[in-house]
Amino acid sequence: MRRAISTIAIGLTCVSGQALAQADQSRGASTGDSIDEIIVTAQRREQNLQTTPVAVTALSAEQLAGRGVGDLSGLVNVVPSLSMSAQTASQGGNAASFAIRGLGQQRDGNGTQPAVAIYIDDFYYPTIAGNLLAALDVSGIEVLRGPQGTLFGRNAVGGAIRYQTRKPDDQFGGTVAGTIGSYGRADLTGVINVPLGEKLAVRVTGARLERDGWQRRIIDNDRNGAMSDRLLRGQVRFRPVDDVTVDLSHEYTKSRLDGYTVYIPTIGVTPGPLVPTAFGRLYNFYADPDYTQAYASVSPKLAYGASPLSSDESRAHNTHLVVAADISDGLQLKLLSGRTIIRNIYANDADGTPLPVLLAIGDNRIANWSHELQAIGKSGALNYTIGVYHYIEKFSGHAGFVSYNLAGAIGSTAVNLNQRGSQSDSVYANISYDLSGRLTVTGGLRIGREEASAAVNNGVESNKHWSQFLPMLRAQMQWTPDVMSYIGISKGFRAGGYNILPTGALIPFGPETVWTGEAGMRLQTLNNRLRFNPTIFYTDYDNIQLQRIPAVGPPAPILENAGKAHIYGAELETQLNPLPGLSLTAAVSYLKAAYDKVNTTFITTATPLPRVPKWKVSLGTAYKLKLANGSSVDFNADYSYTAAQWGSDVDSNRLLLPSYSLVNGRITYHHKDSGWSIAGFVTNLTKEVYFNGALNFIPNAGNLTYNVGRPREFGVEMKVQF
Repeated sequence: MRRAISTIAIGLTCVSGQALAQADQSRGASTGDSIDEIIVTAQRREQNLQTTPVAVTALSAEQLAGRGVGDLSGLVNVVPSLSMSAQTASQGGNAASFAIRGLGQQRDGNGTQPAVAIYIDDFYYPTIAGNLLAALDVSGIEVLRGPQGTLFGRNAVGGAIRYQTRKPDDQFGGTVAGTIGSYGRADLTGVINVPLGEKLAVRVTGARLERDGWQRRIIDNDRNGAMSDRLLRGQVRFRPVDDVTVDLSHEYTKSRLDGYTVYIPTIGVTPGPLVPTAFGRLYNFYADPDYTQAYASVSPKLAYGASPLSSDESRAHNTHLVVAADISDGLQLKLLSGRTIIRNIYANDADGTPLPVLLAIGDNRIANWSHELQAIGKSGALNYTIGVYHYIEKFSGHAGFVSYNLAGAIGSTAVNLNQRGSQSDSVYANISYDLSGRLTVTGGLRIGREEASAAVNNGVESNKHWSQFLPMLRAQMQWTPDVMSYIGISKGFRAGGYNILPTGALIPFGPETVWTGEAGMRLQTLNNRLRFNPTIFYTDYDNIQLQRIPAVGPPAPILENAGKAHIYGAELETQLNPLPGLSLTAAVSYLKAAYDKVNTTFITTATPLPRVPKWKVSLGTAYKLKLANGSSVDFNADYSYTAAQWGSDVDSNRLLLPSYSLVNGRITYHHKDSGWSIAGFVTNLTKEVYFNGALNFIPNAGNLTYNVGRPREFGVEMKVQF
């Protein structure tokens, strides 16, 4: 680790020196529009992205719409080092597990702490169920890469996704938008903001999102993948006095998916009488473990299996209260109190046969409460954030598997009432000091206690607890107003917990830790027409929590602490505005990972780490054409490439997700006066067949489960602002 960080420091110092000379030479006249300043709050205060010593990608509401990011799943096409695995085995299709720099959640289900935390207005969202939040009435989304612990209430070992909603203001107005598109897409959204006097304002957001299924079932000719989402968000902002702001919000979401869009190849065998098909074999079956593949004349738009039994529904209530008081010009106190209640019901037929041989079922309820007190201040050259955090989470649910015999009668069941709990109490601080007007040093520390508990069928509760000590140290050099570089090291921590087996057994697993060294440069030059932001990092990953599924008994995924690994890589985000109205963006990441030591039998040091695509590339073009009548037309085109990656640590030498490329486009006409716009768009223009998740759900049964990405889709959106 010390050698890696020394190399990082030397490399960034050399690059910064060259960039300094280039930036000085670039100060002069130029053609073209300058790049807009990006303001981020990744360090709990407003900062220019180019002076923020953090690996963060910030996307405004306009950028999200232009690049086709309709929900959080779309971020993987534009953010470097971010991967996503759709969940099907025991969690449902409305869930996704995110990974940043190879650090992600390995368990395919509820009740464990994600490696990548999702924050809704700085409140932690506790589960993967229903976490594909739609980008509706948001001010922006930020993705932070690397361990988070000295600035946020709930720590995260891999990174964070900050989902930030628009707040009520003192201007009356709103929007109404409707979208129609392929596969029965019909969306209707609305926002209204109403000031009630000088001290009070209310904002209400609502949405109804509908899509029909797109994957046709061979058995009954019906379709998988129908989606139905509802959202209702109410916010109140009250300013009793000039220096105090009270924000109260409640959000209700409902998300339903009918029939998972999966295909299930076989391994080393040709299907027999249990899977009679017109083609004689399942689509894309594996002839042997070395990935010799034979393709039948079948499309991933066709599905086998008794999928009418498969469905997923998540309902969530998020209630947040934030009280911010400006004590003085240099000190703000903030109280954040929130509660989240989520219910997730799912049934998943994942055996890959025309009969419901094995059905995963679940009815889960998750509730959390959090309270946080922050002091955010500045005194001369000193900036600080200090916080105290208390968090409680309760999980309960029926989960298990129902198996059927060949005549269709129920053969056996394995269903348990599970209870899990966790509690986190911590204090954290992040303090930076400007030593010279150019050199700033930052130190951070998180000290806390994590507790996990579990019980089955109202039995005796078991519990464990662990201590946290998470330091962070960083140095930042502002070479010129246009060039900054930084280097830092931080520690991340993810608590342990319990595996609950269908047999009722409780198996504990321990916490995992990471040490990450990171260095980066932020350059803006050519008269603010070029932004060039490279970052490099090295991570030591210890006591890794890996998932496996026992070969005997019902297929219940369990976590084990498997050993040590290292992950290193580089990221680049850049933007160039060469001509008036034209913007070119690129984001590239390179990742490399390997196990250093293993202490379990289901992997070796040669086993690949899951969700570590070697290369990710995202290219974007945006052009604004101003018309003679004062209206304008926006043209957006985006290309993304994701290299091959392993879909899971369970049987990972078979679960290879091939590389894929996606092309999206959008054209929007904005009327100059009346506040309306109309847009036409296409996603997956080239009809790429790709997979965004995989799992060996039933070991030794001869099948794998793959999640199929969405096909090509067209749509038209009409929006009216008032």
